[in-house]
Amino acid sequence: MCFDEENLPIPVPPPTRGIRPPWAGPPSNVLPAPFGALLLQARSEMAVLAVYGAHACAEGFGVEVLAKWQQSTQPEPVRQGPHFASRGGPNALRFVIRFADGREAIADNRPGHPADPGRQLPRISFRSGQGSDSEWEHRMWVWPLPPPGPLTILCEWPAMAIPETTAVLDASVILDAAAGAATLWTSGGDSPP
Repeated sequence: MCFDEENLPIPVPPPTRGIRPPWAGPPSNVLPAPFGALLLQARSEMAVLAVYGAHACAEGFGVEVLAKWQQSTQPEPVRQGPHFASRGGPNALRFVIRFADGREAIADNRPGHPADPGRQLPRISFRSGQGSDSEWEHRMWVWPLPPPGPLTILCEWPAMAIPETTAVLDASVILDAAAGAATLWTSGGDSPP
């Protein structure tokens, strides 16, 4: 018989939806609140870096880093976009966010440098990026929210003659936006009720 118990297919469990760890990005059931503003601009004769505020929620906040450079002056490694690293390299771009209590989040997208939960807090996770042969944009997530007080953003891109540049803002801009984030649904965290 075709449908005896021995010939029945083994049931496959339904797919489970993974819940994104808080250091990887905003929860899928939250609509972060924007705090858009130009937070930092650094430039040289060859290039410019701009850091924009994006959005915040109770778990952390997003920023966007935009790099633009003149095609005629670009060194070979720049053709794939800037390379974020905590240490130097041929096209290393340093990007650091320092909290008022002295803790730092350092962007580092080198191969073999995974974003794992064991890394020291705070941390920057890369969400997405796109670009061309003369510009590149990265969306990043910073976790957790900063404490009240000054928040320092630092960048440096020696390959494009951009010296260490810092900007300081009051973390209340981010904390106020985070208070305005909206929880969209509560059942399961990943699907509407």
